[in-house]
Amino acid sequence: MELRKLNRNMIELAVTQGIREIRQDPNRGMRRLADLAQHFAEKNFHDSVFLKIQAALLKKDSRYYQMIRNIINQVDENAIRCFGMNLGYNSWTCGITTLREIWKKTGKEPDWYCELYYDGSGDSENDQGNLKKLESVIDQKKKEGVYCYFLYPGDSFEHCPNLVFLLSHFPDCAFFWFFRENHLTEPQIKVLKRHTNCMYLFPAPEEKDREAEKTVYLFRKHRILHSMYMTYKEEDGMELLQKRVEQVMKNPPLALVLKAEESVSEAFQKKCAEKVWAERNSPHCDTFLIEMEADNRKILDMILGR
Repeated sequence: MELRKLNRNMIELAVTQGIREIRQDPNRGMRRLADLAQHFAEKNFHDSVFLKIQAALLKKDSRYYQMIRNIINQVDENAIRCFGMNLGYNSWTCGITTLREIWKKTGKEPDWYCELYYDGSGDSENDQGNLKKLESVIDQKKKEGVYCYFLYPGDSFEHCPNLVFLLSHFPDCAFFWFFRENHLTEPQIKVLKRHTNCMYLFPAPEEKDREAEKTVYLFRKHRILHSMYMTYKEEDGMELLQKRVEQVMKNPPLALVLKAEESVSEAFQKKCAEKVWAERNSPHCDTFLIEMEADNRKILDMILGR
């Protein structure tokens, strides 16, 4: 454990220096940070992810340069470092060692992340009981090597401050918080600002949704790590999905996560994932695209060396 902490401290110092170098000389700083990530990366991630990143950054006009500039310019440095270390080091470097050991012993395919649902009723006693259950789940999952969690709160933001407890109680974990609404006020957003181990995601807004545009402005104003997600249905077809994505790109978020509804067939989802991966290989926009289920499977394959 002491060696792990020492390694993390060394990497954190290097990342901090890397962020400062990006501010001074963006292109050179990004290449150096990519070299650093490659050096410390676990082998399967090194081969599958970081070699591709390095190759992309060899192109002087790569859109990845602008993507990284957007992160540096829009997000607090502490949030970049904390969230990045929790996901990249605690989860994808240290945690996967435990996951692999369990897989070899049991033969059961592990989950590298865990989904948590919180339906805050507003009843204080019930809410606290629910939080205790979630806390217990995380305690157990960490023993299994899981340091990444997807949070799904209830319909109303009014119950969300209770859920913030998990972020502060597990500072070594990376959380993805999926809001059901995209109309948040400045006081609400300030509650979230204190926690740097979380990426907040809200639904991609419809065209000319002024309140949603204001929410995006406030997240950027307070330099909070955030992105958007978009659910899609097969009956809408690929053409409509592409138009919806293009609409979002008019004010590009840091990342856009595409989430298939349960009714979507495996064939259509695969087609969507292939388009996402093609865009990532040769990006035409300044947003990092993700197909949630397919990319989660891809990460698991890397963890298990498949």
